[in-house]
Amino acid sequence: MKNVLFLTYYFPPYTNSGVFRPLKFVKYLKRNKNWNPIIVTLNPDIYPERPRDFSLLKDVPEDLEIHYVNTLEPTAQSNVEYQRYFYEVQTPEAPVGSLMHFLFKALEIINSKKIDLIFVTIPPYTLGIVGTLLKQITRIPLIVDYRDGWTRKNENNKFRTLEGRMINELFEKKVIENADRLVTVNIELKHMLLNMGADLENIHVIENGFDYDDYKCNKGETLYQSVKTLVWCGKIYPAYYSYFEKVINALKEINKDEIVLKFLIFGDGITEKFKQLFEFDFIEYAGYVNYQEAILINHTASINLLINNLEAGGTSKLYNLVAANRPIFSLVNDENNFVKEFLKPYKNSIIVKYNSSTSEILEGFLKLLESEKNNEKEEFVKLYNKYSREFQTIQLEKVFNSLSLVGETIEKNYVKTNKIP
Repeated sequence: MKNVLFLTYYFPPYTNSGVFRPLKFVKYLKRNKNWNPIIVTLNPDIYPERPRDFSLLKDVPEDLEIHYVNTLEPTAQSNVEYQRYFYEVQTPEAPVGSLMHFLFKALEIINSKKIDLIFVTIPPYTLGIVGTLLKQITRIPLIVDYRDGWTRKNENNKFRTLEGRMINELFEKKVIENADRLVTVNIELKHMLLNMGADLENIHVIENGFDYDDYKCNKGETLYQSVKTLVWCGKIYPAYYSYFEKVINALKEINKDEIVLKFLIFGDGITEKFKQLFEFDFIEYAGYVNYQEAILINHTASINLLINNLEAGGTSKLYNLVAANRPIFSLVNDENNFVKEFLKPYKNSIIVKYNSSTSEILEGFLKLLESEKNNEKEEFVKLYNKYSREFQTIQLEKVFNSLSLVGETIEKNYVKTNKIP
């Protein structure tokens, strides 16, 4: 079995939207027994205040080798002066404080055992730099997994200065030049990489998806018997705030005489100031829930809410909502066409562009409330089989196997030189 050094900033019990893709890859790589992933990740004990989800540990194989690293990034105990200094120098982002820790730990592992391949998943983009340095030092083949755009196709990335953007563009160019393969989550990001000079043959699209194992739960009772529910489960990023405001303005209209559609919000990440927007009788904010609880909640919603502010592609939440097989209301970036195309087979959904009026958003809610319940869950989900995490890991293994690994290259050259039959 070949060893792949697997660098991921996010890994259970630490939870984040970036946890699920590497976690599910590792789960099925270990199950398939063709490649042995060795994990290098951030020590979750450094930031006890960050959310943890112990329900995710069920997917971490018992025999998985995990190495934890530290960081120079400020913690809650760091003094104010250091926090200010670090903020000014951090490039490409705050996790750069862990760059040397990831690099040295990876080199230590490479020196102690045979590593056939290096796989890094970004963001944080710091790991792209780590992977590039490892490739240059060791010559071990490198695969970079683009979960999001870096300097392009990512509305969440706001560079403080022009110089900061230029430095990030230089870093990204070096990462693309040094990667033996690039994996990304949608065709739009593939085109972006091509426009940045990447080789077409080296780019592979493996989308985000859902895990059938997560959906072996029985659907529970609806959360409210007397009223329909619009449900949001997940982290609420500041870039989502204006989207939530639009949704709430439409809900004011639909609920002005009596509560017709109750808005249930499960998740963290909002500021105290933004919480004031939730002070309506038709809104209930319940805070953070773990992944398994979120899946059950999505199963019991009258309508699930999807917010997608990316110019290209869709958030990982999109795939889980499809698997839950409940009506989906999507409010998306005006430039985004991916969500619309993705949900074409999913008839019980409404996609509304961000620049739509309150009345247009309201009309979308009313259409979904009038639609009939879809009871053909198993038959329907099969339409999305190609988005199962198990299938996607098989596609990743094909990318791994497409490379001429260091040991194989040496062996082939030896056979050729010595003319061994």
